Amino acid sequence: MCMMGLVDSSNEQQTFLRRLYPALFKPLDISFLIFFRILFGGIMLWEVCRYFMHDWITRYYVDPVVTFTYYGVSWVKPWPERDVLSFFRAWFGRRLCDGWFFHQHTRAL
Repeated sequence: MCMMGLVDSSNEQQTFLRRLYPALFKPLDISFLIFFRILFGGIMLWEVCRYFMHDWITRYYVDPVVTFTYYGVSWVKPWPERDVLSFFRAWFGRRLCDGWFFHQHTRAL
């Protein structure tokens, strides 16, 4: 009787997998993904611009009120202001270039 329970469980798993694989690989409409990427990119652009306009980068990352030091990583210190601003500018520029090149490559296709 115990063996029958194992066989039934195995059959259920096999039928589940037989139904799962076609569902995973069927073609889907990607318009929602495109909409999400555009919306998310716009929100990120808006937020980075706000961080630069309100000088929140310096407030939160250069001159934080509290810095947590954990055992074993007490050597990690906040970056100097020049490095933090350079990082944000490079990150912001890279995201813009990624979006521009993605747009150019999809137009070429």
